[in-house]
Amino acid sequence: MRRAFFAVFLLSSTVAFADIPPGPPPAHPTPPTPVASTTTTPTTTAPAATTASVPAANTPEAAIRDSLVELKDGKVDQWITDFCAPTLCQNAGVIEDMKTYSLASAAKTAGSCLHGDDNGIQVKRTTGDPAKDVTIYIQCNEGRLPVPAKVVLLDGKWKIASFSW
Repeated sequence: MRRAFFAVFLLSSTVAFADIPPGPPPAHPTPPTPVASTTTTPTTTAPAATTASVPAANTPEAAIRDSLVELKDGKVDQWITDFCAPTLCQNAGVIEDMKTYSLASAAKTAGSCLHGDDNGIQVKRTTGDPAKDVTIYIQCNEGRLPVPAKVVLLDGKWKIASFSW
């Protein structure tokens, strides 16, 4: 009984596919119409220049640049005081782990994100709301993808909420 059922199934499947003519699929006469999105997307801006520069004071870019300078100079404790957002530096255990792992690594690579004699940064892309939080992608090493850092505005000062340097 099983063999008979399998044979009927196999033959019916073969017949169903035998009705499809050989060759490429037919071309669409017109391209599909895009559907309007009801969700909002974050603001994305591309930088005007592709060269490294020192950003203006009290900007998210300045916070990233200044934090990279502190890390490059080995001022990890000062970085935590000046730039670490409360969501990133939640408690003493997290801070110790950051000092051991992520900040130790960032201190080694921070110099590759700073360009020129003036330690400028090269911003590749910016997304988010400039009034409260921004993700900025900077170029660290030529030939590699830009790396993001999320910066949040807290009490009038930009703080680092996450980084991938």
